[in-house]
Amino acid sequence: MNRIYRAGAMALSLTILLTGLVGCAPKTAPDASSSTPSTSTPDTSKPDSSTPPAIVIDLDAVTDPILTTAGIAGDTVVATVGDIEITAAELLYHAAYMSDDMAGYYAQFGVAEMPWTTEMEDGVTMSSAILADALASASLYAILPEVAADNDISVSDADMKTLEEFLTELEAQLGSADAVTLALWQEPLNAELYNELFVGGALFSSLSNKFFGEGTDGYPTDAESIAHAEDELGFYKAKHILIKTVDTDKPDGAGGFEALDEETLAKQTALANDIVKQLTESTDPGTLFDELMVAHTQDTDAAGKPNGPDGYVAQPGEMVAPFEEGAKALENGEISGLVESVFGYHIIMRLPLEMDEAFRNPIIVTGMSDLQAEWLKEYPTTTNEAYDTLDMSTFYPAINALRTAISVRLEEIVPAPEK
Repeated sequence: MNRIYRAGAMALSLTILLTGLVGCAPKTAPDASSSTPSTSTPDTSKPDSSTPPAIVIDLDAVTDPILTTAGIAGDTVVATVGDIEITAAELLYHAAYMSDDMAGYYAQFGVAEMPWTTEMEDGVTMSSAILADALASASLYAILPEVAADNDISVSDADMKTLEEFLTELEAQLGSADAVTLALWQEPLNAELYNELFVGGALFSSLSNKFFGEGTDGYPTDAESIAHAEDELGFYKAKHILIKTVDTDKPDGAGGFEALDEETLAKQTALANDIVKQLTESTDPGTLFDELMVAHTQDTDAAGKPNGPDGYVAQPGEMVAPFEEGAKALENGEISGLVESVFGYHIIMRLPLEMDEAFRNPIIVTGMSDLQAEWLKEYPTTTNEAYDTLDMSTFYPAINALRTAISVRLEEIVPAPEK
């Protein structure tokens, strides 16, 4: 359900997204670092058996982007959630968004053609899986007004004014209402659906504040947030003294670096051992650690000052494995012996993790995801025969072809920004 949580950011994300269209850049897939339905590496040994011919869209003939790309009208009902209807346009906006995300992931591995018909780990095809995820998102948006009303929440006048002002500004920047329509079609959206998503995002944010905002019983305390970051997310904080055993200016071509000559290496090893000895024998190792770090660490900036003098805050996999393992094996305030990595010897001091607002949000995300699951149980979703006709293997290439045609047209009709 984490994918659905993006509803809370919809107002902002769509504003940024559409503002970016002012420059008329072609539509591209989102950054591949976004989350994906599977964390496994795609099977590049089983590409689609054939490459479909390029799709050419006659933009002048398009009146409904969903009809053009999916073969059914955008206002066709494809499912119901409770007694609320979900249209093809509502569903396929989310499906396109998720497909962009997945396309970016596959692009990392040089896979250009999406394996829509390939069965995933749960036995369903990628096309079916994305449509199912998109249906969950569309269902959530559909029920948000009722859930919000049940909790005495409505969209504020300020939010609606923000929406109106944004659309007015967008039209001014793009030069015409027709250009705004085309920009929306790229997502694919229309003005009615854009308003629906904006309102849904505002309601979702208000619901999140009601259940998990500051001052509520659900608001995670600093202590809870830190504990969650450490125990569940694996965050830790540590600083170190680095004594290099390699020349980091000379990669060895195998993921490491050239070793120092024997004489220099022996001096470095003796220095590292001496630092450990001094710290072990000190009555105030914490203060001495900082002094020795300033004097000897070779993890320095351009001015020769230690990098991370107050400690590095890191997640699993962010630091080299020996450093991470060495740091996490320590108690707060404890200092390690020599920990060797591809860079050299690390003498590590574990530090207590301090509060960061970024630690609080994952708890709220999980809490809202749980609530979303409860809401959707109260409003069962059913699909119909129109839903069964949808096929991402034909829709997604077609929507990308439409995006290309729109980009060309926007280049022609949108006035150049003033310098």
